[in-house]
Amino acid sequence: RGKIDHQNIIMYMKKPLKLKVGLTGNIGCGKSAVSRLVAAYPCVSLVDTDTLAKQIAALPEHEETITRIVGFSVDFSKSEDRKRLAETLFGNQQLLDTYQQFIHPLVWKKVDEQFNAMQYGLLVIESAILFEVHSESHYDKIVTVTCDESVQIDRLCNGSRAMQESDVRARMSLQIP
Repeated sequence: RGKIDHQNIIMYMKKPLKLKVGLTGNIGCGKSAVSRLVAAYPCVSLVDTDTLAKQIAALPEHEETITRIVGFSVDFSKSEDRKRLAETLFGNQQLLDTYQQFIHPLVWKKVDEQFNAMQYGLLVIESAILFEVHSESHYDKIVTVTCDESVQIDRLCNGSRAMQESDVRARMSLQIP
């Protein structure tokens, strides 16, 4: 008797539950807020693919490839370099596609390593461009976070990101509404 916790439930399951859950939604819709709420539950691990992609891109072994793709060297420790990279990529669909073709397999390798290391639970994978890059088949379930466009723009322009509305709209135009 007594309180049943997640460990006791797992102990009695014939086959412990282990799922990859995609969490998506457009920029400024609240994916990160939902991620923080979900990650508070036992047996839930979280991967932010945007953060993971930035960490992977900053590795010295990828410097030459990224320089070749975008045409300039990027020092990921400098905010002005990261901003220039974002402006370059989001301003040129062909460069963005080439960059994504390079970085996405590396991100998925890390995600798969984390998932394979799990015995049970949910691996929630936050990805703003899940459908745009046709990665639906990587997930067991997908959750989409949405909000009104005016809320998105307000959050991104007046929140911690302090983006220009033209930059917000440019990024929104690259995502499926």
